[in-house]
Amino acid sequence: MRISLIRRLGIALIIGGSALLMYSIHWLAPHPRVALDMPISLSPGRIVTGNLNVDLDTLYYIDIEFDRATMRSTVNCEPHSVLATQWALSSDGAVIERGSGPWEDPWLTIGDFFSENEHYAFDATVLPGADCLNAGNPRLKIQTHPYPSDLYTILSWLSIWIVGAGIVLVVRPPSWISAEKSTLRIFPEMVLKNVFPLQRHPPIPLIRDLPDFGLVLGSLLFILMFIYIVIRPMTPHGLPVNIRQRNALAWHKSPWPETLSVYVDGKDRFYLNGQLIPADQLRMRLSQELGKRMVWTVYFEADERSTFMSAMYSFDTIQGLGAKLVWITPDIREELNKEAAR
Repeated sequence: MRISLIRRLGIALIIGGSALLMYSIHWLAPHPRVALDMPISLSPGRIVTGNLNVDLDTLYYIDIEFDRATMRSTVNCEPHSVLATQWALSSDGAVIERGSGPWEDPWLTIGDFFSENEHYAFDATVLPGADCLNAGNPRLKIQTHPYPSDLYTILSWLSIWIVGAGIVLVVRPPSWISAEKSTLRIFPEMVLKNVFPLQRHPPIPLIRDLPDFGLVLGSLLFILMFIYIVIRPMTPHGLPVNIRQRNALAWHKSPWPETLSVYVDGKDRFYLNGQLIPADQLRMRLSQELGKRMVWTVYFEADERSTFMSAMYSFDTIQGLGAKLVWITPDIREELNKEAAR
């Protein structure tokens, strides 16, 4: 059976799109850099890793992973409810950071650190109550959490579109299926008459050329958008605002004597708890401070002469770490100053 030119083009698009998709998955897909992967027991006791080799200037996360299929059969054993740890991170024999966890999903992260040295050692104490998690064969991983690049996302969607266009060209109906068939009549020699004259229209021409490019592209994009929304729902972004209460700030009700604050002055310089820090170190320093606290609340304030981009950079950094943002606006600052003056 001879294959038409249209079907040959469709097969070529399917092969080319599949090859492009495999290339993007194999070479451009994000892969975590794993510094440690070891089985552990979550019975009360200590977990000591020894010296670890890590890459410099990289944010590593300390995760605990389980066999999810086995954990579904375990009743009343939710990891965030039963697991509690106290850990310390040291380098060259000196403790550089302490914390507790877990505090993040879906990796069940118990801590993180920004590598400034090449060698680290991790020591954790598992508190009682997490014995039921041993059924899930827990593993301790120290790794990065990579995110897909723009090039990988673009090539993946482009390859899916090419494969979809090839499938449309291959499975389109042959011309003999849509050919006009003669209708059966009892008296074919009699001319049908009615009150209104019967107008015979010419038959609709068969679709023999390529379909409209815009129609095919729009249909594929709508299908892909629907699949993407169902599989990967968009995370909400924005700043929650209480419009029923003018002063929604509970400054004096903070359970910590020292609050965690980020301030941007009129020259777009960043201050963390009153200490001047470079803009590129805001995420790292803020992550370290949040790891020492049970309540993740960050108070943000900006000078009236600061730029909008600096404020948005602070918002994205604070909310990206999972902390609760409390924005001290100029009106709230004025009211706080009045209350302090009384």
